[in-house]
Amino acid sequence: MDLRDNQVEMKLNIRDLLWDLLTQWKAVLLASLIMMLLIAGLKYYTDTNAYKAALQSAKEAEEMKSVPVEEQISKILDAFPADERTKIEYAIQQKEWLDEKTDYVNKSILLNTNPTSQRTLILDYCITAGNKSDAIAVALARGYAFYMNDEKVLDQVRQVIGSDLDNKYIAELISTPFSNPYDKNGEIIDADAGAVVLETRVVMPEGVDAEQMEKAVTAALKDYSRELSSTVGDHTIKLLKSSEANLYNRDAVNTRDTILSTIYSMQNTYIKSTEILLTDQQLAASEAVVALKRSVANGTQQVQESAGTTEADAVQKPRIGKKYLMLGFILGAMAYIFVYMLYVMFKGNVSSAEQLEYYSGSRLLGEVYYRNKNAKNKLMQSKLVDGIRFKDKLDENRQVDKLISSIMAVCQHADASDFTLFRLVDADDDNNGLIDKIINKAKDCGIDTAVEDITGEVDEQKLVSAKNAICIAGNRSKAKSVMDLRSLLNEYDIKQLGNVFLG
Repeated sequence: MDLRDNQVEMKLNIRDLLWDLLTQWKAVLLASLIMMLLIAGLKYYTDTNAYKAALQSAKEAEEMKSVPVEEQISKILDAFPADERTKIEYAIQQKEWLDEKTDYVNKSILLNTNPTSQRTLILDYCITAGNKSDAIAVALARGYAFYMNDEKVLDQVRQVIGSDLDNKYIAELISTPFSNPYDKNGEIIDADAGAVVLETRVVMPEGVDAEQMEKAVTAALKDYSRELSSTVGDHTIKLLKSSEANLYNRDAVNTRDTILSTIYSMQNTYIKSTEILLTDQQLAASEAVVALKRSVANGTQQVQESAGTTEADAVQKPRIGKKYLMLGFILGAMAYIFVYMLYVMFKGNVSSAEQLEYYSGSRLLGEVYYRNKNAKNKLMQSKLVDGIRFKDKLDENRQVDKLISSIMAVCQHADASDFTLFRLVDADDDNNGLIDKIINKAKDCGIDTAVEDITGEVDEQKLVSAKNAICIAGNRSKAKSVMDLRSLLNEYDIKQLGNVFLG
């Protein structure tokens, strides 16, 4: 059978590969250190550039602090043409509207209480105008209803609640159903014989004292009665009834649901669709303007200046990170291992005695290891690892004696008085003269030995006279050469007694 017509898979021995890598630990370490310095150095270089850019930005920001916000915003927008500026301003308006609504939802006392069951103080006041007409009574009631949104009343309510929010958040807690004293036919309602009842409702968060709220509102209305008496007419105002109830506030429910729905739509639809149409520069400009306006609204600039801090102080100096050193070290080792595996696979050498048996299809008679005296690359060698890996196989004379014993035994079994040693090892690789030592000892034992060098082109005339063959190969011999020799030996009916591995 012509084995040259058959494909023999290349065999990669993981155990031998690991031993080789351990032997080359100095080279692996060097590659790891180089990669470590490259990765950490590259990261430090990029961080340094980013640090310089951040310092420059901080410096510009510090310089801009003395410039009015309006001027800063104008400077940012003026850098764009009119058509682009319009798109940026539209994006800014959307974000401002979103900030406004979000701020309102977060601060509103009314919406942050449960609108489906709001704790409400109900105050019924009787306004009596004496012998005056019902219209005077209704006018008085309207005056008191509008007065409920006066700053004096709102301040009184705020003190009871203990809030520091704007009056607009306090005003929405107070409602007077007596908002229109005329029905659709224009007739006076809720008035009888010059008297009218005004109902006032005050939404109170949990923990607010209802009695204090009642006194504060009543005192404010009675103080206002003197002003109304002089402008509208003499009258009296008296608290008829005070009660507390948990009411369903339909208007608050609808308002909250509408605002939250709108905020969600703005965040997830309108603003995103607008920003998609902007370039990176336009988007950055819009965000910068919004940030400036937010800083003014929140007083951020004043706080920073009063604290005596600068943006440059907040910029961290670049450092060589330990995690990047470790990452580079690991990547260096992995890269070396990967490249070495590719090198072994594509070079196609016989790397071990087991591989020689696999490629030749014949048994191993012996293996002899020696230290290469001409080796110059110390990075690829390690006496310590070799000593552990080969143990007692480093004694050349002992290994040669064991090999000769095996050759004599196999020759005796095959009834062979001679053999041809097909050498697949370059003369430069056998700098210790081991092959000559093997041949001489075999001859001393009475076995005729011929040597054929087939490291180059094979002269098939040398195969005609051969009857028994022993192949000697080393870790620099090509696997293909071993397989080709195996095919030729079969074609010429040469009996292969075994193999010798020279490492």
